[in-house]
Amino acid sequence: MKLDDSQEKGDLSESVVLPRHALEEGEALLLIQRHLQSMAFPLQIRRKQILKSSKKRHFFFEHPKEENVTTKVIDSVETLEAELTFSSNEVFVLYIGGGWVVSYYEDGLTLQGNQVKRVATTGIVQMETFFEHVVRGAFPIKLAFGLGGTFAPFENVFRFILHNPDWKGLIEDELLPQLQIPKAKNVWQSLSHPTYEQTLETFTIEFHPNILGNFILAHDANDTYYFIDHVNGDIKIF
Repeated sequence: MKLDDSQEKGDLSESVVLPRHALEEGEALLLIQRHLQSMAFPLQIRRKQILKSSKKRHFFFEHPKEENVTTKVIDSVETLEAELTFSSNEVFVLYIGGGWVVSYYEDGLTLQGNQVKRVATTGIVQMETFFEHVVRGAFPIKLAFGLGGTFAPFENVFRFILHNPDWKGLIEDELLPQLQIPKAKNVWQSLSHPTYEQTLETFTIEFHPNILGNFILAHDANDTYYFIDHVNGDIKIF
């Protein structure tokens, strides 16, 4: 995919953080393999086993302990493919020349390198701006909506196929009917949380894709991915 001048700002420091549940089965492995295609050997793999405490952590700065750290140098594609296996409670990190390029862990996948581009936009990206870039790609386009920060359980992902630029119609006709916004149960709940018909307008007001727990991931027929970085409010293309 040819990026315009505003998009050609990616460099080795650009990265994208993808929630694990945003990806379909086997998709993380495919993304890692694709990300490493233009990388030069040797690579270094570091695996860290994470010990989870049986006690509930009360503070965000209480990190789980690490042990069983292993490091291996990889000098060929064949050796790399044999090493791309993951287990639970494990952090898998790939380094090239002292800098990391891939990190895979229980909660997600992070890719870093010049394959990741940041789209220059004004202010925090909203849904309309995101889809302006997505619909420039080749159809059909796979869409994954994560609404854990607003409407749905954290790992509940809604997946659709966009066959034309009418992304608003897809949300109205396919996504909104599945949300099943609960009705108010009593008068006091009705006063504090009034029930109304869910429309595209109310959805775009309430759903902010840059809030932690929410996301939109798009993958077009040219194998280009689009993602809103909820940390910085940018669009990442990779």
